[in-house]
Amino acid sequence: MEGNGYCTWNPTADKATEEKLVVNNTLIRSGHVPFAPKEGNKVKWYTCGPTVYDVAHMGHARAYLTFDILRRILEDYFNYDVVYQMNITDIDDKIIVRARRTELLRKFREKAVSSVISTTDVGQRVLDAAEKTKEREEGKLEALKAELAKAVEVSKSSKESAILDTQVKEQELKVSQAQEALRNAQTAVAELNKSPKSGDLLEAVLEAAKDSLAESLDAEEGHTMGGSKDEDHKIFREHATKFEALFHEDMTNLGVRPPTILTRVSEYVPEVVAYIEGIVKKGFAYESNGSVYFDTYAFILAGNQYRKLEPMPQVQWESIKAGKGALEGEVSEKKSPMDFALWKKSKAGEPAWESSWGLGRPGWHIECSAMAGDVLGDNLDIHAGGEDLCFPHHDNELAQSEAYCGCKQWVNYFFHAGHLHIRGLKMSKSLKNFVTIRQALEAHTANQIRLLFLMQNWDKPMLYSDQMVDDAKSKEAMLRNFFGAVKGLLRETPPTKYAAVPQNWLEEEFSLNEELNKCKAAVHSSLCNNFDTPSAMEAIFALVSSTNKYINQPDKKGFRVMLLKSIALYITRILQVFGLLVDSDSIGFGGGGGGQEDAVEKYLDAFVHFRDQIRSLARDKGIKDLLELCDSVRDDVFTELGVRVEDSTREGQGSLWKLDDPAVLKKEIEEKKAKQREMAEKKRKNKLQKFQKELAKWEGIAAVAPEKLFLADEKYSKFDDGGLPVALANGDPLSKKQTKNCVKEMDKHRANYQQLQDKPGGAEAYLDQLRRDIEGLQI
Repeated sequence: MEGNGYCTWNPTADKATEEKLVVNNTLIRSGHVPFAPKEGNKVKWYTCGPTVYDVAHMGHARAYLTFDILRRILEDYFNYDVVYQMNITDIDDKIIVRARRTELLRKFREKAVSSVISTTDVGQRVLDAAEKTKEREEGKLEALKAELAKAVEVSKSSKESAILDTQVKEQELKVSQAQEALRNAQTAVAELNKSPKSGDLLEAVLEAAKDSLAESLDAEEGHTMGGSKDEDHKIFREHATKFEALFHEDMTNLGVRPPTILTRVSEYVPEVVAYIEGIVKKGFAYESNGSVYFDTYAFILAGNQYRKLEPMPQVQWESIKAGKGALEGEVSEKKSPMDFALWKKSKAGEPAWESSWGLGRPGWHIECSAMAGDVLGDNLDIHAGGEDLCFPHHDNELAQSEAYCGCKQWVNYFFHAGHLHIRGLKMSKSLKNFVTIRQALEAHTANQIRLLFLMQNWDKPMLYSDQMVDDAKSKEAMLRNFFGAVKGLLRETPPTKYAAVPQNWLEEEFSLNEELNKCKAAVHSSLCNNFDTPSAMEAIFALVSSTNKYINQPDKKGFRVMLLKSIALYITRILQVFGLLVDSDSIGFGGGGGGQEDAVEKYLDAFVHFRDQIRSLARDKGIKDLLELCDSVRDDVFTELGVRVEDSTREGQGSLWKLDDPAVLKKEIEEKKAKQREMAEKKRKNKLQKFQKELAKWEGIAAVAPEKLFLADEKYSKFDDGGLPVALANGDPLSKKQTKNCVKEMDKHRANYQQLQDKPGGAEAYLDQLRRDIEGLQI
């Protein structure tokens, strides 16, 4: 099959019904466009990799897992030959600052722990830093609010107002975080002052506002680090290497297919310098005070288009047409405020490399152009990244690459993944509102996370929430149960038994086969339509539901297992394409390969059958302990072995076993037990409240003998011999209705009082038992 821009993997389609693969190309804003690589079946793809200054979070997973899914569809469904390049940015402002501050924090901690700095000075230093950060963030918030109010007042574009509104919300989050850090620091310092020799309390102070402290230390001592020698690069290189290794580990744990080639900026500095020199020679860059800037004005005047992905505001175009350079009165190294750095003169505290312009380091944008150009050449089929990279990163990449190559189109297709949002804001480290990939994998499986992304459009923003993850979990369970049920039926009717059971299709089999064909067509059409995995998954789930209805018919016998196998193999094939499954020759999820099942089948059949007999006997004899042992084998022993056992509720039907991932099984058992504990706790609280209410009721009844019920009531002044009121407080006699109500109330109380006396053992014994029950239920 040739990857010629047409989707041809569709067993139910002929040439006349083939569909074009169309994709969302950010370069073209007029809808989806046909996908057609430049060199036939070969696809040259470059993805902007991570800036490795901290642990990767789920926002990063959104990009790299999303592109892994798209890449797999191109490679495994449409059979394209994809050369997939990804870079690692290990020279960058963020890495330099984070590495420097981490090292300064480490040294400060050493001094604090060894008492070179007194605990009093440590505490004051932390409080001052936290207070300064809070005041700065509050000042930024007020400035943004004023800017937003002004924009609304002068009726600026709704887009600009929306951007400012988002910035205000993001800054509000930063302010609340700064305020919380200050409060934490104040609490930690107060505790340390009470016990100045406590190492744990000292650590708590250092941790309370460490970002603010690190920033403060960096402002004072950061200039002492850095340089051009290898030893000067060490702290920056070690910092980047540490987090790059963690990133690769996270990608492996998520099941992301490794790139064809990985390029690292620190290994490409000579190529970056040569690339910049090439742009300078062509007249599109200039040196200024040891730095090199891209000449945006010269690039545009030469007939090139700048900012293809996110067009610049009209006011900037007017400025260019008027021939204006730098803003009037502005002191700048740049000719124009639009120009961007290709090479940065290194400052004190930064690593540096030799170049024809002196010591410096690569600019952010030039790194990708030099690396992609070296590996993939002067034209890329696909360039991918998060949607926040459109401008300035990708627009500037396009400009400098087209200036260097002398071409009008360096990239043919730009893929931009939608942001991952949490609580309405983009998930990011700067906002400190992120969930790391490691944290996510502690709570959910890689398949559940992948399913979560598969059920969302790849190029649209998506929300990360417990509800969405729970939906992915339920869908995963649905698929696992489906595969397990089909496998169970295939074991019951292996090929050796085909001759002994009916094979002719009846109406229900023809109908189910039609559902299979509809699913194939729907999946194919969805994937041709801009990799629409949500629609494809909907078709898969619909087929699973139809098949489950067929399997779960009451008293159904004589399943046509070859049809069921065809359905399961098709679904397996598509899920493998999406990266959900590992084994290439089996049905269902990893851990249940055909060879393994064949080897253990007869042993598990025998043991599960034996367990069913024990359970049946235990139920008949009412032997609770034996039933609990059977449950323990299912939940503990089998779980460790990677065997899922599902006990049937149908009369005369045995338990079903399925091979599964032990980690998945353990997590399910833990969740099940957690729910049981939650239900038990709820039951305990309800019972406690019931007993407390019961005790309060009966204690109130026991405290008052029937004849004394009304004596303490100030509404009445006279009573008969039986304790019934005969006169109100003012001396007036009771009306007939008032007397009737008092008699009714007295009779009710007398009945309750007598009921309490008649309790087993008497009133006091009953009340004492209630008190003991309450005490036993209290924690």
